[in-house]
Amino acid sequence: MLRESGAISGDSLISLASTGKRVPIKDLLGEKDFEIWAINEQTMKLESAKVSRVFCTGKKLVYTLKTRLGRTIKATANHRFLTIDGWKRLDELSLKEHIALPRKLESSSLQLAPEIEKLPQSDIYWDPIVSITETGVEEVFDLTVPGLRNFVANDIIVHASIEQDKLGG
Repeated sequence: MLRESGAISGDSLISLASTGKRVPIKDLLGEKDFEIWAINEQTMKLESAKVSRVFCTGKKLVYTLKTRLGRTIKATANHRFLTIDGWKRLDELSLKEHIALPRKLESSSLQLAPEIEKLPQSDIYWDPIVSITETGVEEVFDLTVPGLRNFVANDIIVHASIEQDKLGG
């Protein structure tokens, strides 16, 4: 049995590694073998990674997550985000919890919280969540990134599809 790994709204902008362009995920439907930005969790550095599949998972209830820097993304409750404590589903996140943003896209004048300054230098900026609100039902999408299994959407690092993973048991 395959498990549903969550999805993001069709207007979420995917950063293309080859051109730097940001394209709505819905406009990439059916595309493959193009390069996006993803985080290598071993090095905590951004790398270009190849997408093997972009697909629609139907119409589902989405929530808008907003960070202190004003980054927003609409995602299903079970879509996962990178936190300081690892990957967590949107419905497991709490306000003030820090999620990963790609640092390359950040201003160099940011004031870091003391607990964040202690972390090793990486391509990640940890930004606290300021709100999570139910938004309504809309068509949602995901993509598959073999290897790194994450990507940058709306300048936030999000988990890629895990549709190929088997449920244990």
